[in-house]
Amino acid sequence: MPRPVGLKDVALDAGVSVAAVSQALNGKGRLAPATRNRILDAAERLGYRPNPGASALVLGRSQVLALSMPEIEHFPELAGEVRHFLGVLGGAAGAALELDHALVVAPGGVDSPAWNRVLFDGAIVVDPVEDEPVLAALGARGIPIVTIGHAMGDDAVPHVDNDIAAMTRTALDRLAAGGDKDIMLMYAQPRQSIEADTERAYRAWCERHDVAPSIVVARNPGPDAIATAAAKALDARPRAIYATFDKLSAAVATEALHRSIAIPDELQLVTFSDSDVARAHDLTTIDERPSELGAAAVRLLVGVLAAEQSSTVAPSEPPVQGVLVERGSTRPVAAAAPPPA
Repeated sequence: MPRPVGLKDVALDAGVSVAAVSQALNGKGRLAPATRNRILDAAERLGYRPNPGASALVLGRSQVLALSMPEIEHFPELAGEVRHFLGVLGGAAGAALELDHALVVAPGGVDSPAWNRVLFDGAIVVDPVEDEPVLAALGARGIPIVTIGHAMGDDAVPHVDNDIAAMTRTALDRLAAGGDKDIMLMYAQPRQSIEADTERAYRAWCERHDVAPSIVVARNPGPDAIATAAAKALDARPRAIYATFDKLSAAVATEALHRSIAIPDELQLVTFSDSDVARAHDLTTIDERPSELGAAAVRLLVGVLAAEQSSTVAPSEPPVQGVLVERGSTRPVAAAAPPPA
């Protein structure tokens, strides 16, 4: 195989020093425009391709981003989340390629050797929990971080997120349009930003509509805790439930069937995340558009890295709007009465 073209070859062809070639290719130095153009023309004509390892040493950048998924302690119970995570990953990978970066996926645990095996410029942490250890570990190493879902208790970490307040209002308004304003909220521990933000928006909605809030929390996402929470919820005889976790809604639907509670006639359900679980149980959902979240996170992280190099203010990303997906767990909205003649 022919020897790869190196900096020396480009320098010899352009009649300049190796240092001048490096400056021209990296967009640095104070070269005359004619000299810079001559070097770039020579590099293109010779087929020069930069060595990634050498570029990382020279520029202090690897052009690699890390994506950290949360640790899943109850993977079978969280199987519905797979669609969400794959969506985030696909959107992030596509955006990284468009921005000339590579993307690696690392597990959530801070003790994972993956964090020390791969050279990367910055990390995206998906859905950090309260006191997220990965954030603390990477922050201590000085690695730039952005999160999907804000880091609870640390507003300084750049993040992208859904418009949770708007999505919560959409879900509650849809249940109210089906005839019920006394709506129960359900979620599962551990508490992440989505639960905190949803509960805040839910309480504000209840106050605005002069109804008492009713909240049931599962102690974890495991099957026993979910079943217990579903039974507790139906013991209160709610007419409508909004759950931020699809497995909770599915457990409620199953328990309702055992108790001969008809859905949606006697109980309406809306859940967060348009997952396979939600589809299997014919649940009306809020689709959080995970691929858009992943792409937005990559754009934000690349912007943060660029801002660090140029000492400018990093850009921000607007909230990703969710979409209501109508299915059989909500009652049809009554047609509006025609205006008087």
